[in-house]
Amino acid sequence: MAHGIYLAPDAWEDGMYILQSRYQQAVFSYEAALYLLDLTEREPLRYTVTVKKGYRTTNITAQGVKVYTVHVYNVERTICDILQSRSQVEIQNRQ
Repeated sequence: MAHGIYLAPDAWEDGMYILQSRYQQAVFSYEAALYLLDLTEREPLRYTVTVKKGYRTTNITAQGVKVYTVHVYNVERTICDILQSRSQVEIQNRQ
């Protein structure tokens, strides 16, 4: 399988589980997310993940996975933004 990931000889190989185990900061997105959320019955032909900008993706893309990056503020900046835009943020997110 992969370093530190083992599979019994009679077990089914779950590619999504293995990918998530190896790259814990990767989040399934696009078609993969639709499949995992039961919004489509079609298993994706190619897994798609999103990672924060700066994440080293060489090993992931070598496995045929499509990778997108996103810019993310730190926790402090996010909280300040939410508090400053009270009228635009749902009340559940401010509590």
